[in-house]
Amino acid sequence: MMHYCNEPHNSVLFSHRSAKALRCVVMLSWPISGHRTAILGHISHRGRTMPDISGDNPYGFTMRLTEVDITSESGSSGAPCFDGWGYSVGVLHGGDGRFSYFIPLNVVRQTLAQWGFVMYADE
Repeated sequence: MMHYCNEPHNSVLFSHRSAKALRCVVMLSWPISGHRTAILGHISHRGRTMPDISGDNPYGFTMRLTEVDITSESGSSGAPCFDGWGYSVGVLHGGDGRFSYFIPLNVVRQTLAQWGFVMYADE
């Protein structure tokens, strides 16, 4: 059963810079059983491919994912990953139990531009 939040929320601001390896980041999770949970981790790799993560790539993804040493739960896909300044540097794609994999900022920006949106963080 799908639940929708009826409360107003602030917009997520996107960083002007890509996240760096070994930097501390925070994922804000929202599965129904653990909403508003902040999880701290470090970027362990900035360029994992789908074959690196799992042998299966049924949709033919070619993007490189940012690997972070935090766990994520089912239902958390789409959760933002924030840098130390509170700007989003990625969006959760999924996890494998030990690491979580985020769609990096450059791919998010390209996709939003293809959809007709351009979003930047306020400075």
